[in-house]
Amino acid sequence: MPDNTSSPPSNGENRHPGGGSKLPSAIALTDAQLDAILAAATPLQPKARDRFLREVAQLLQQQPALGDGSLHRMLVVVQRKYFDPPDLGHGLHTGKYG
Repeated sequence: MPDNTSSPPSNGENRHPGGGSKLPSAIALTDAQLDAILAAATPLQPKARDRFLREVAQLLQQQPALGDGSLHRMLVVVQRKYFDPPDLGHGLHTGKYG
């Protein structure tokens, strides 16, 4: 009878249950670090959040050690790439006295 059990891959990557595609390893974050990542994604346009979170995940996997300070510095750099500031000058002075 064939052995249907499989051992986890030894290269640190998980295999998708449905096939041979590889999933990245899990990233260990504290609650505060996860909150910081989600807070950095909040001001982004909804269409940019997915790309932002994917890039953050990719960079986190490359970090040998992750502290709150290094995470913050990384988030600042990545957030600037995806932040599209609103145009606050358009439509001003349309009130009663403007």
